[in-house]
Amino acid sequence: GVDLPAPESGTPVPLTAQQENFFGWMYATEELRDVGPISVAIRITDQFDVDRLARSLRVLVRRHESLRTVFTHRPGEHHAYVLPDCPPRVTVVRAAGADLAARLAEAAVRVRADREHGFDLNTGPLVRAIVVRVDEDDHVLGLAVHHLVFDGWSMGVLLRELGLVYSASRTGLPAGLPPLPIAYPDAVAWTRAQWPRTREFWRRHLDGAPNGIDPFPGRLPALRLRSASLEFRLGPADADRLRGYARDRGASMFMLAAAAWVAVLSRWSGASELVLMSPVPGRTRPEFAPLLGCLVQSLLLRLDTYADPSFDELLARVRDTALAAIDQQYYPYAEFYPRFPHAAWLRFESWGGSTHFPGLVSEPFELPRALDAEWATPDGEPDLGLPELAMQEQPDGSISGWLLWNAYAFERSTMDEITAVLVRLLRDLPERAGHRLAYLTDPDRPGPTAVTAPATPVPQVNATEAT
Repeated sequence: GVDLPAPESGTPVPLTAQQENFFGWMYATEELRDVGPISVAIRITDQFDVDRLARSLRVLVRRHESLRTVFTHRPGEHHAYVLPDCPPRVTVVRAAGADLAARLAEAAVRVRADREHGFDLNTGPLVRAIVVRVDEDDHVLGLAVHHLVFDGWSMGVLLRELGLVYSASRTGLPAGLPPLPIAYPDAVAWTRAQWPRTREFWRRHLDGAPNGIDPFPGRLPALRLRSASLEFRLGPADADRLRGYARDRGASMFMLAAAAWVAVLSRWSGASELVLMSPVPGRTRPEFAPLLGCLVQSLLLRLDTYADPSFDELLARVRDTALAAIDQQYYPYAEFYPRFPHAAWLRFESWGGSTHFPGLVSEPFELPRALDAEWATPDGEPDLGLPELAMQEQPDGSISGWLLWNAYAFERSTMDEITAVLVRLLRDLPERAGHRLAYLTDPDRPGPTAVTAPATPVPQVNATEAT
């Protein structure tokens, strides 16, 4: 890549574990790759002042150092700097369709295009918004913040604070945002200070672990990467049974999802051991909760299905492994990830409510979960990646799920089959949790198959969050 100079004004700040790893991933190929933004789209059917939105965003950029962070690059060397100011970019366009449906369709195209548009990491801004006017009191708002300075947790904080500042501006009252309990650079420095303590745990945990699954039935030779996805849904009744089952065994829904995904991948491939990558918010200290930034931590969980355990037994293994890893979550991830570039991926997300603009009549606006991007594989080698599973608990109690995969490496029919096995396993629980995995994951066993259904839109997270 091209050398990028340090900004003339700006305070150096340490890189987070995830930022270090992102840079390694971005520059691993001759063709520069981009981890892209965390983004959300919201339809606002209320009086909406775009100028007030821009001013409110500006307030939050001044409040949060991460939103004023830019980066420099030299081969093998990356640095971050907080600028004194870095105003966000706000774009306003009018949808020109003949009727409401056509204008909403155009809004989807516009917001998606803005989300996909690149960022200048050296100068910023790394925060931007687009507002598409659909009608007089009908707008679609798209927010995109580059993943190098933001994570999924941050989007919830940003929307809450944006609603407070915007509403206060309408009334002339103070926004009432308390001072941040810790500066973002100090939080990052604290996480890095844990690395000497945790490094040995991860060495022991991952020593000798497999770096992927090869062969993996159905995977085709592919020298390019392009994300595709399908979605499925577990209704509230099925989801409630799973919650009760996990709770009775002292496990979280993330642990249950991890056990199910490991069971399916193991049975599909014949591999008895794998490494599963999954992010956690990285907000273990109360003062970290209101911070915006790329503070997410990525856990590399070494899991196995030796001796064909029952699902109960596998869940216990996952629980013990996950608890130990969570306790050691602040570690130099970039030192370990290169050994496991083809780890299985799982993201389990739980939001407290439907995505909206606080204080205004609004609702989620659906966008595809996968980003529209394509890259070469590193070193011109075939892609040995696995399908990724993402699941999210919805406000109505249901669970939405997505399978994401490299469209060049897998046929859609293969993903349909894998999804069918996963959904049937989850619907079998807890009644058949004592059965061995060979039975629960048998694709030829008669039973219900996966049912795809529209899922509630969620903040769009690039698949590379897990890298």
